[in-house]
Amino acid sequence: MIKVYENFFEDSDLKIIRGYLQNPNWTSQKSSHEDESSFEMYDVSDIEFFNTELLEYVNSKLDSNFKLERVYFNGQDSGHDGEWHPDSDIGYTHLTYLNPDVSPHWGGETQFQEKSGTIKSVLPEYNSSVVFEGKIPHRGLAFNNENTPKRISLAFKLIPNTKIFGKENKPADETPSIAHRIPMEQHIKPAVIVGSAKFDTAIVEEIIAETDFLSENGESHGSKLVGQLKNDERSKQLSFDMDNDVGKLLKKIFDSVGDRYLQEMLGVEARSDCFEIWSNHAYAGDYNPLHTHGTATMAGLSGFMWLKNPPCIEEKWNDLIESEGLSEEFPDIKETGSLPNGTTPQLTNAAGGIDGWTCMVWNPRHGQDIEMLRPHGQCYLKPTVGQMFIFPNWLHHEVYPFFGEGERLSIAMNWNVQFSDEYMLRGASEEAKKQYYETIEQHKLDQKILAKAKEDEAWKK
Repeated sequence: MIKVYENFFEDSDLKIIRGYLQNPNWTSQKSSHEDESSFEMYDVSDIEFFNTELLEYVNSKLDSNFKLERVYFNGQDSGHDGEWHPDSDIGYTHLTYLNPDVSPHWGGETQFQEKSGTIKSVLPEYNSSVVFEGKIPHRGLAFNNENTPKRISLAFKLIPNTKIFGKENKPADETPSIAHRIPMEQHIKPAVIVGSAKFDTAIVEEIIAETDFLSENGESHGSKLVGQLKNDERSKQLSFDMDNDVGKLLKKIFDSVGDRYLQEMLGVEARSDCFEIWSNHAYAGDYNPLHTHGTATMAGLSGFMWLKNPPCIEEKWNDLIESEGLSEEFPDIKETGSLPNGTTPQLTNAAGGIDGWTCMVWNPRHGQDIEMLRPHGQCYLKPTVGQMFIFPNWLHHEVYPFFGEGERLSIAMNWNVQFSDEYMLRGASEEAKKQYYETIEQHKLDQKILAKAKEDEAWKK
């Protein structure tokens, strides 16, 4: 059995898949023991996106419920054709081709010997997939021109479970519904992708030490912000020094987080530049109204991290977990500090279930959302020490006031985003490319002139 699919993955998944190819960890492999020509492999079996999310998509697309043996990228340079080999006696292989600019003239076919003496070839068209029984002898041919890029594919090695391509091992008396005889697919169109990271205690304590220093010596950041932190003499928002040792360390860490969010979660070829960080020292009655953040680049990222909570927030959280029995339904809830999507703590009778929490809004809620089949458009986040969230800077968010003793301490940050030239020029004409590079060179020249003027203090003359 050999089956070919066109346009197999959704564009959103393709972006994430290709994001992992920005810095691949290639290792040398062989098709078989007798193979004298090696190829490169990048194993991603331990990455959740591949072993869970993408596997579920593959199963839904194939109407199957395969179990995963492993998943990896194949990389072949020109002149490194694979040898004939089978993969498995009982399993299946799902292969997707990932060279976006591939030409039929490059070759690079996958060849199969399903029957002795008969060879079937499948061209490596971008985002096309081929599924075949692992016992079928096959080989991958490299591109036939030394000036072509590495031939790249994504391989899922799959083990049958109870259902293969719509043939499920069902009891004889179980009849499928009419709808199950009609091909159907799910198409999820996300409104926003939010990333999160959990920092260990050592980093949190280092940042808290810096905020303690800032509270005595730091410069106010409030003139740039809408936060209403004013109800205590200790209420303030302070700028981090990006040039001292702590500032440089945090910039390095946050740039790495920003790059991973862009490349792995959004699937774009871009780099981030964390250019400002500030602390939020909030006390009873302080709040931050609904707002977005600004960046110098059109595309930008924003984020925040919680460092300290007043006792009243933790007490209400513990009461919520116990009273609603959430710890039994969601065992990890105490550790993660987050509610399932669409869940809201009690607000009636002035219960104060979200006092001191952060709310993200991308589509304001309506009381009849569920009845109208509308997906959730906002979420409530309980402050959890060491937890960081990162998101596009256009995403609206707000922080509710709390009422009790103690400090709610957090930091916030912004990143500029710079796309790679290759990403910006994909599909552009030669004239457009020329204008693009001329604009970059002119910008560099302008920056040099400005830097020289500042150095010479020309504006004072």
